[in-house]
Amino acid sequence: MERKIYNPIQKDTVTFLKTAEDTNGEYTQVEVELTNGGGVGLHYHKTYSERFTCSEGEVQVQLNKSILTLAPKESAIAHPNVNHFFRNRSGKTCKFIVELRPASRGFEQSLQIGYGPARDGQTKKNGFPKDKLALA
Repeated sequence: MERKIYNPIQKDTVTFLKTAEDTNGEYTQVEVELTNGGGVGLHYHKTYSERFTCSEGEVQVQLNKSILTLAPKESAIAHPNVNHFFRNRSGKTCKFIVELRPASRGFEQSLQIGYGPARDGQTKKNGFPKDKLALA
């Protein structure tokens, strides 16, 4: 598994700090470096919470209908089944830590798999693979 991956569609670099294997399934922890204008769309997770902790700059996090702007050392948690997204509209690159509890090997694998086609120019503008079977 690569420890550092880049997605030109989302405009982010993800560094795996702790994986499910590293923590015996307790948590997954990644650092995200997100350029201005980058982010992910509204989504939710059924089996784990996702904590966002800003470490540099500002990152916006939506939890249901509330949009929060996190500064360094500020956090927000998207609990299971809560619609959320993150994005950077600050004009500068930001960094933040994302921690999933419990760990999610599926999340880790989906980032590894999904970032490949984006990096290789094999996705549409919205980030979905041109080949529907690419993520299968």
